[in-house]
Amino acid sequence: MDSATLAIFCNVREVSFIEMGVRNGTKGAWFSDRKYNRRFVTAEELSLAIATMRVGQPQLQLKMPA
Repeated sequence: MDSATLAIFCNVREVSFIEMGVRNGTKGAWFSDRKYNRRFVTAEELSLAIATMRVGQPQLQLKMPA
């Protein structure tokens, strides 16, 4: 997991990154929501969530007057 992936996930899901870790032999990361509920997300779940998210919207094409 790289920092860009973590940043996108945090912004879309509105969570805060706490730390990387291993739980039950699976690599992943701990996240916290606004109410300080902690949740462990595996690396596979994170990459799948990023792949299914629609990140950003197409840039608007502004037409300049001729």
